[in-house]
Amino acid sequence: MKSKTQIWLIAGRVILALCILFIHVTLAVETQDVNNSYPVKPGQTGKVTCKNNPDIKYEIFLPGSYSDNRLLPILYTFSPVGGGMVGTFRELAEKREIITVGVLGSKNNLPTHKTHPETYAIVADIHARVRFDPSRQMVSGFSGGALVSFNMARRHGFDITAVISMGGWLGRQWGVCDWYEPGLLVVRLTGDTDKGTNHHLQWDRDFLMRHQVLLKDISYKGGHSVPSKNVIDEALNWILGQLPQSSIEDMQKAEAWINNETNRATTPQLNTLLFQRCLTVLEEKPRSCMAFQAQKKIYEFMDNGSMFSQVDVGRLKTRHDFSNYFGFMAYGATMAGNATRFKAAYSCLYSLNWKQPDWFKDMILIELFSPNSDKVDIKDALNRIKTAAGKHKDDGVLSLLLTAAFFKEGDKVSAKAQYSLIDKTSIPKKFLTAYENIGKAIKSDGTLNHEVWLKCIAGL
Repeated sequence: MKSKTQIWLIAGRVILALCILFIHVTLAVETQDVNNSYPVKPGQTGKVTCKNNPDIKYEIFLPGSYSDNRLLPILYTFSPVGGGMVGTFRELAEKREIITVGVLGSKNNLPTHKTHPETYAIVADIHARVRFDPSRQMVSGFSGGALVSFNMARRHGFDITAVISMGGWLGRQWGVCDWYEPGLLVVRLTGDTDKGTNHHLQWDRDFLMRHQVLLKDISYKGGHSVPSKNVIDEALNWILGQLPQSSIEDMQKAEAWINNETNRATTPQLNTLLFQRCLTVLEEKPRSCMAFQAQKKIYEFMDNGSMFSQVDVGRLKTRHDFSNYFGFMAYGATMAGNATRFKAAYSCLYSLNWKQPDWFKDMILIELFSPNSDKVDIKDALNRIKTAAGKHKDDGVLSLLLTAAFFKEGDKVSAKAQYSLIDKTSIPKKFLTAYENIGKAIKSDGTLNHEVWLKCIAGL
């Protein structure tokens, strides 16, 4: 006979076991529900609509080995004729277990204000809905698609770990805003008779090496054409052999870290420290599970006006030049319709002693002419332009932007007076169409063509 104490002990153990079983089943169901909500299943290719930007779709291939128990590499692809390049990579992606994404809208001759918002929205959607290895995020494209791949590596410098350029080049983008995060891997695949691409290899190499990029060139028989699968596989083999591999445990540790930091941030001062800590992680541990979680927290701050208001951005200190990071964030956010994140990123740009003139002009253009320009505090923008134009009276572009700001505010008299002061010879060639557009609008009391002005964006 067992005593009552023993019986109660056994009963307690049974209840505890049932509770544990219930928890495991619940977690399994929740995980399954998350997977079931994504329209593409392991081993399939399909098109997905971005949740927060339903006008934007992308194609994605999930290897048969994709699951919640592993972190697989991810590859974003671009084609010069649009549609991405999932078909080109699918066989190799299954073999090497790589999640492959096709950016559908990107193609040759599209301006930046058409391509960047699309990649921005797609990356945000995948970060929220797909499990992948943050230390193995790659981009690739052929010809003009390779150029866009390089651009994406700049705009998402804390994410992208490698570029596979097929018959591509940097497009003479060697300016102060065109930096790459150190440690980026670049493989350039070039046909031996591709004269155009070979012509630019050395100039691009010189620029990339200044940014501590690890570069490998592979030449193959042929001209300006997509290389064979064997050549592409050689590039993938080299990249995957160089990159670290994150595990589920690494991601769980990063999640525990950010949750702990969040729980401690109970005052505005501590929220400022948390935001600062996230920036420091991006600086010190880019392209990692820690950076992935830090960036999610930064987005959470910037998408919540009341939460971001607790951050004293004037106290932020960084060793890194974050102008590209917040600049691209502001640009992508406003073009994709996230006005709250735009305002927060814009605030960070100014508070981090940002002094790049091209970025200032680009942000003003975005502020005045983006799809969200109706939500902009035009008086605030006008005051910033007035201050800048006052310091640089010979800068024709600033004078032109000041004219546009007056016009957008509804002060046609000041716009006309400011326009009359502009020396047309001080206007760069790419701004001449905008100069003519506002001149006609002032004369005929017409409207400004936003598309014309957005094409003037320089630093992006």
